[in-house]
Amino acid sequence: MKQYPTEKRKLVILGEVGRSGKSTAWEEINKQTKYSHYVMDRGPIGFLAYDFIYDKGEELVEKHGEDIRKLAEMDDVVVLYFIASPEELENRVRKTGHEPVDYDLNLRLYTEALQFASDTANLDIIVLDTTEIHVKDHIKELSLIHI
Repeated sequence: MKQYPTEKRKLVILGEVGRSGKSTAWEEINKQTKYSHYVMDRGPIGFLAYDFIYDKGEELVEKHGEDIRKLAEMDDVVVLYFIASPEELENRVRKTGHEPVDYDLNLRLYTEALQFASDTANLDIIVLDTTEIHVKDHIKELSLIHI
């Protein structure tokens, strides 16, 4: 049985534009690592994207910026950010019956949030496009390198 070193645990923060694969990634990370890492839904970069999307104001943007800077001080954090083409996201929404959103806007503002995080802090941010590569395949590749 494969052993996972608990002394090298990571905080894995998952972010996405809706229907890009975050929930599947969460399950796959836990399956592959036998729950040896802390996996977090969205985190401050995702919250920052929502600040931009819903125009929450500069005060909240700054607070989430502070949280991003604090995360960057940790040496065991990795951010996985999932995207897919707007057309593919719309197809997934139709298949699953989820509520559609403006994917072009969401992709643009999530990209701004990622750029803000990159400019603000030195975080390990990995962007994974699930348009043609299934999220499980991305996670299998990453498990040997980052997670």
